[in-house]
Amino acid sequence: MSAFMTQTLVIWKNQELANIPATVFMSGCSGSGNETSITSFWNILASHGMTIITLGNPSIDGVNKAIPQGNTPYGTTTRSCLPGDNRPSKDELKYAYFQGQKFANAITHTNLDQKISIPVTSEKTTTNTVETKLQKLGLTLPTAPQPVGKYVPFKRVGNLVYINQVALKDGKILYPGTIKSNVTQEQAKQATKQTMLNVLAVLKVAAGGNLDNVKQVVQLSGTFNTLPNFTNHAGLMNSASNLVVDIFGDKGVHTRGTFGASSLPLNSPVEIQAIFELN
Repeated sequence: MSAFMTQTLVIWKNQELANIPATVFMSGCSGSGNETSITSFWNILASHGMTIITLGNPSIDGVNKAIPQGNTPYGTTTRSCLPGDNRPSKDELKYAYFQGQKFANAITHTNLDQKISIPVTSEKTTTNTVETKLQKLGLTLPTAPQPVGKYVPFKRVGNLVYINQVALKDGKILYPGTIKSNVTQEQAKQATKQTMLNVLAVLKVAAGGNLDNVKQVVQLSGTFNTLPNFTNHAGLMNSASNLVVDIFGDKGVHTRGTFGASSLPLNSPVEIQAIFELN
């Protein structure tokens, strides 16, 4: 072992094998059949930045247990200088083969080029949270509305979350009715903003109580209770779009659809369907 390290000194000095997966298959005399010598070598490799992979003890049928076999969970060894013993034994080669398969499988699933970024917690980074932005905007999310039928407030499919809400506030519809009939456009904008806040309240639940887990806003679709000749649906929906961009920044930019309807559930002036992607 000492000779090996000495003759490869330049490699270790420059840490040329840093982050490379490694294990040990060792042949030797004294100590080579137990774990101590291998773990000692492991420590050397690890100190030079290599990624050590444990292989476990494979269960192999038919192993000759009448003679010492140099197998450990840390790698296969062979007692190469026992008098009159032909080493490596057939069983030691079996162990090496199965552990080699495990090692190959491990490195196949290891991305050697992956760069790991460790977030640094500081006053600057912690002030950029979604909750902080809500506070700066003077906004408080309502309690997430509960379903009134056999459905759920959100549905997660993979990393996508689907949410649908109306203009509930304090248990009542905010400005119920038809836009341009008994609901002004300004009232409709306030109702749209309230509906979007309801969506975000449900989203917070879907995101595990932390809106920083939202990767992006994917799609917003707004449906408005309007008269047949009404055409300013997009202007009303801007209240929701502007809100999510103000809160999420670039992650809040989304695709959008706006629609008119002759009536909506609970006589709400607006209903919003939203799709989000979570981290």
